[in-house]
Amino acid sequence: MRWHLYCRVVDNFGDVGVAWRLAADLASRGEVVRLAVDDPRALEWMAPGGAAGVEVCAWSDPPASVPDVVLELFGAGLPDTVEALLTAGADDAWLTPILMKKGRPAHTLSVLCTDAVAGACRRVVFTETSTIGLREQRVG
Repeated sequence: MRWHLYCRVVDNFGDVGVAWRLAADLASRGEVVRLAVDDPRALEWMAPGGAAGVEVCAWSDPPASVPDVVLELFGAGLPDTVEALLTAGADDAWLTPILMKKGRPAHTLSVLCTDAVAGACRRVVFTETSTIGLREQRVG
């Protein structure tokens, strides 16, 4: 399986230490791991040789493939679009990794909201993403 771990350094590198140990442990079990960190300085002394099966990259580097598992660790926060949807009144919003034609990685954005805030949520989707349309389905 492909794992993508995301970690922001919040507390004197203890958080990136936990993320590194998890990444190295998963890799030792045969998993493929991508660890995205916003401040990799601690890894220079914590894990100078790295570990087979672990790719360490900058937080802002886009992934080359769609992972099977995504874990947000320590201060990762929500994607900006999801946060904007929740602020607009959505009851929930989430991203699901998908593969498009020709194997291109992408995400499906799902939003659960009431009719009262549906217009505000539509505006967020069209202003915060590159979509050209949406599918709506009434539930309940």
